[in-house]
Amino acid sequence: MSGTPQPPAPPKPATSSYQEMDSPARSLPPIVPVLIAAVAIGAIVFFIARTNRQTPPATGSITKVFAVEQASKDRVLVGVEVNIKNSGDAAIYVKDASVKVSLPTGDLTDSPAPGADMPRYFQAYPELKQSNAEWMGDNTKIMPGASRSGLFIVGYQVTKDVWDKRRSVEVTIHFYDRMPLVLKQ
Repeated sequence: MSGTPQPPAPPKPATSSYQEMDSPARSLPPIVPVLIAAVAIGAIVFFIARTNRQTPPATGSITKVFAVEQASKDRVLVGVEVNIKNSGDAAIYVKDASVKVSLPTGDLTDSPAPGADMPRYFQAYPELKQSNAEWMGDNTKIMPGASRSGLFIVGYQVTKDVWDKRRSVEVTIHFYDRMPLVLKQ
């Protein structure tokens, strides 16, 4: 037996009635797993974005808007009084603000005057003293649950007649490390 050669094993038939589980004929097309992964990743990103949306740290309103025509008759100084309530659980600090006005001739934007200039404006234009609110600007602190009224003085190169035809006033208040608060009237 050890000396007799064995005949070779018969080859497997070319067509068989079975398929192996790891053969290419049984696998999904390569695009399907990629699409499933893309949909799963998209759903996860959407869920995270919706649940981690930053909310405004405060609520507020524009309580008063008034304008004074300058002596040159081609400009107005505008006082905008706002009231802000800190709805968060930590103090918020005002960084800066901008005031945009929509006029029939287009939109104009200005940054409020610094607090150091307020007495000078009130002396030159006593009509600007239509509000008892204090200046609000850089580093104004509002404690959690507290409300604060503040005054902004801005200027626009328009006549008082054009100012009186304004469509809207929008104040954007920027806070340190928080999303801005936009107030419209």
